[in-house]
Amino acid sequence: TGVRMKMENGWREKINAG
Repeated sequence: TGVRMKMENGWREKINAG
């Protein structure tokens, strides 16, 4: 479940960046 966490962090960062 490491990739899932990485993916979530990635899309989360993108949303934060806007």
